[in-house]
Amino acid sequence: EPALLSIPTVKFWMQPLAENFFIHGFDAGHEFNLYVVNGWESDDGYVLEFVDNGQGIPAERLNTVRRTLFNQDDASSGSIGLRNVYTRLHFFYGDGCTIEIAN
Repeated sequence: EPALLSIPTVKFWMQPLAENFFIHGFDAGHEFNLYVVNGWESDDGYVLEFVDNGQGIPAERLNTVRRTLFNQDDASSGSIGLRNVYTRLHFFYGDGCTIEIAN
């Protein structure tokens, strides 16, 4: 949406999300790998959605990532890229920024 293009943001925060897909989700044996970024304005603000048809995250690992993403202990989850994205966005946008991770 055009409104999204005028929003100030932190540089290069989307890159680690794309890298995660290519490192962890990309399936070389799959004929059609898909990574899509959608954006829209909601009642509460703006939403950016990153969707892929990759391999997914095992349930136990997904729970660990969700549980530790917001911790201040950088070594707690091993999800350095996701932690960096969350930290940078939270610093820039404050409590108005949320991240949800799902399969």
